[in-house]
Parts: sequence; structure tokens; C-alpha cells
Amino acid sequence: MLLAGILGTFLGSLGFHQIFSADFVTVLGATAPPRAGPLIADFYFIRKRHYAAEHLDDEPDYRLAGIVSFLGGAALGLFSQHVSPPPGDLPSELLALCITIPLYLLLHRLTPGVRRDGSRSRSIPSS
Repeated sequence: MLLAGILGTFLGSLGFHQIFSADFVTVLGATAPPRAGPLIADFYFIRKRHYAAEHLDDEPDYRLAGIVSFLGGAALGLFSQHVSPPPGDLPSELLALCITIPLYLLLHRLTPGVRRDGSRSRSIPSS
């Protein structure tokens, strides 16, 4: 245990972690906030801050709208992080999150949810 601490301290002082993990942390920072976009949009705008516990089994296993909106927001976050920064010193992560929410709302109306058995669900009770 002591040897691992000494080795970690020595490698950290040489900047070893920056060589291998800086790109990973940058990608994680740009793509993590858009993951919350579909959740925020679904809870606040579609469900009006209410999930009916009796209908949880009727929920689809996944929604294509959530996956596509996350991928779009993450791509925008990476693009604005590495290629073209957003205007006005807006953090690229915040821009990606702000785009993911309306994108999910739009796609939610156009795509059905998919259950494990392959059946599709268009609307889910929200009482």
C-alpha cells in the first residue's frame, strides 16, 4: 500500500496523469451534461413533474428520442469544445445541454418507445 502511494505520488509529480487522462476528462466533460437533457425534458415538460408509480411497468425500455438527442447534444458539445467555441463565453457543456432538451421534446413526439419484446409504445399514461 505504501509502495502504491509512493509510486502514485512520483508519477503524479511527473504529470503522468495528464498524458493519458486529459483527453478522457475533456470528452467526459463535454458529453456528460447532455445525458441529463432527456431526463430533464421528460420529467419537467412531458410528465409535468409527476411519474405515476402504477404505470412504471408500462414504460418502454428505451426511447429512440433520448438516445438520438443525447448523441446530438454530445456531438455538439465535442464540436464546440474542440472545433468552434460557442459565442459569448458560454460553456460548451451548457450549450449541449440546452440543445438536448428541445431536441428530445421534438423527437419524443415523432418516435415511439420500444419495449423488450419489440412492441412499440406511442403514449404512456401520465396520471
